[in-house]
Amino acid sequence: MSCAKNAYQPSSRDPSCRGKIAESSSPPALDGRRRELGDAHPSTLSSINNLALFLKDQGKYADAEPLYREALDGFRRELGDAHPHYGDTCKFYAEFFEKQAMFSEAASYYDQAAHAYEQSYGADHEETRDARTKADACRSKAADA
Repeated sequence: MSCAKNAYQPSSRDPSCRGKIAESSSPPALDGRRRELGDAHPSTLSSINNLALFLKDQGKYADAEPLYREALDGFRRELGDAHPHYGDTCKFYAEFFEKQAMFSEAASYYDQAAHAYEQSYGADHEETRDARTKADACRSKAADA
């Protein structure tokens, strides 16, 4: 998989792209993207999401959470809750909660990701099945807690 997602943003799906994601989603880069493209542009929203991912990976959860919310709200408003970008952001936000052992919250966002993927790709698509499996696993962990 290539790191090039589009002209503005490396792919957040490929773990080998983490360095490029960090570079393109640094606060100065994000500020420039906001000025150039606007707050609601999908590339700006992807940068916001990727900065949240980067901060989560550093354990900076308090800094990451409002960025996830901003990306989620923006993608829902601009592209709708059946768009794969919205699904990806829901999945990443679910992973954010899962990493903190907040399994009920994680299951809810995995469910939202599965809905977006199902609307975009169909019920039998790998992304849809994976999100449903992760939602079920989180519900099981929440019940065991």
